[in-house]
Amino acid sequence: MHIQISAQHFALGEALKDYIDAKLSTHIVKYTNCATGCDVHFSRINHQFQCEIVLHSGVKLTLVSQALSDDAYDCFDVSLAKLDKQLMKQSSKSKDHHQGLNRNKLSDANLQNLV
Repeated sequence: MHIQISAQHFALGEALKDYIDAKLSTHIVKYTNCATGCDVHFSRINHQFQCEIVLHSGVKLTLVSQALSDDAYDCFDVSLAKLDKQLMKQSSKSKDHHQGLNRNKLSDANLQNLV
């Protein structure tokens, strides 16, 4: 997965870039394997940082999360938490929910045979 990190109106340090790369790679792989790329853009608005994360997926899915905070690390963490919620919701939508019905029927049948 390709991660592109950019900043506007200030310079990003290597520590922040490494932090972003490590966090994104672990969080995105947890929910999806089909992510093709991710863009992280920081901008400085007055005294606050704004972080926008755009996740591109191979299945025509694009997720966007934004956050605003006084600290760049905190801003990224809040935006990543929002992206995690979106990924959880999307992964639960794509699961096959018919498997749960078959398990319930089998467990009910086994209980009736035991009684």
